[in-house]
Amino acid sequence: MKHLLQGRAGFLLGRVLVLWSTLSTLILVAGMIAVPLLGKKASIAGQTAFLDLADGAGELAVAVDDAGIVLERTADALEASASALEEANSNIQELQPLLESVRILLGVEAPDTLIATQQALAAAESGARAMDQVLRALSSIRFLTGVRYEPDQPLDVALQEVSESLDTMPAAFIKVSQEIEVFEEKLDEMQPELEGSVQAITGLSRSLRSFFSSVQSAADGIRAIEASIRSQAVNWKRQVQAAVIIVEIALFHSLTAAIATWYVGSLLTEQKQSPEQTGKDLLS
Repeated sequence: MKHLLQGRAGFLLGRVLVLWSTLSTLILVAGMIAVPLLGKKASIAGQTAFLDLADGAGELAVAVDDAGIVLERTADALEASASALEEANSNIQELQPLLESVRILLGVEAPDTLIATQQALAAAESGARAMDQVLRALSSIRFLTGVRYEPDQPLDVALQEVSESLDTMPAAFIKVSQEIEVFEEKLDEMQPELEGSVQAITGLSRSLRSFFSSVQSAADGIRAIEASIRSQAVNWKRQVQAAVIIVEIALFHSLTAAIATWYVGSLLTEQKQSPEQTGKDLLS
């Protein structure tokens, strides 16, 4: 060891140590200057990135909330539609007895009544004819009776025309009754469809409300993530500052070692002029 530290070998080793320590010192000093600057930039960039990410999460939460509102309104509309269909089904059930009564009235009672009326009019024609003759006779001697009877047509003819005008009405009533019966059959067919539609719409509304609950949970989760990101943005600056301090301490420690190396190297370079003294100083 003493031989290596003496003579030209020791001088060369000292020069290498001096050059290496000088270069290391420059690099370490530059690093100690650059690390705080880079740490500040990293702190700002990291906080900006975290805040941008948090803003994006907040916007996503708002969008999810809006979607949830749309789902809730759709569920409300479906429930209103189901209620309207259910009410319509109830009205149909209440309407059926009335339609049945009208159908019987138009299809059976009204034609029978009209036919009976025509028969009564036919029976009254002979009496009306006789009455018409009596009234005409009385009118012919109105200077004695004071009766004036000058109708446009005889009374029996008028009754006959009334009876003839009723000929088409029974068939018309029966036709309307048949149409009501067809309508009743269609209503009977509609009821199961309405009930099925009410059940389907109600089920869809329940599914939407269940999905709405899931969407709300997702929105709450996104907001929790947003809060966590914002908290991390606040902690990021402290973490970067702590990392900068640790690196600065490490660099300072390395700088101290480099300075010590430079000192040893400078002592070795001096031995070219007084090698014995330099060797003694190193060994001591």
